[in-house]
Amino acid sequence: MHINVTRYLLIFVATAIGIAVLTLALEYFIQFEVSGGWMPLMPFFFAAMMEGQRHVEAYEDMPSGGDMWRASLLMSLIGMLINAVVGVALYLVFPEMFAPLAGIPMSYYVIGLAGVFVVALVTSRVGVRSGARSTYKLQQKSAKASRR
Repeated sequence: MHINVTRYLLIFVATAIGIAVLTLALEYFIQFEVSGGWMPLMPFFFAAMMEGQRHVEAYEDMPSGGDMWRASLLMSLIGMLINAVVGVALYLVFPEMFAPLAGIPMSYYVIGLAGVFVVALVTSRVGVRSGARSTYKLQQKSAKASRR
């Protein structure tokens, strides 16, 4: 399965910024808090879903399960790298924000990072399959309708 890394990065970053803006706007204007544990996973899901759709549009076939897992692995690594860059930037700009985390052993960070990566991997896989499957079904319906 082919992944357009530039497109994936743009969709990932745009989704992350869009969710942040939407969350802040809802909290500011109507005092409604929508943030939750699933919010950081939305960029992984949406960007992967778009890549799944693009694959089916380009090749007119569903990617194999192994191809989807390999693509999800790459997309998860890219997403985690983006998040790491943002985290380092925040640390450099607002070091006091990270002061409460200073006493936590490094092994806890590694375990947490591994857990987040697994969740990002599964979320990306679900996104790829969801996008590919919906587009594939749409193509099948369109092909069936054009044969009539």
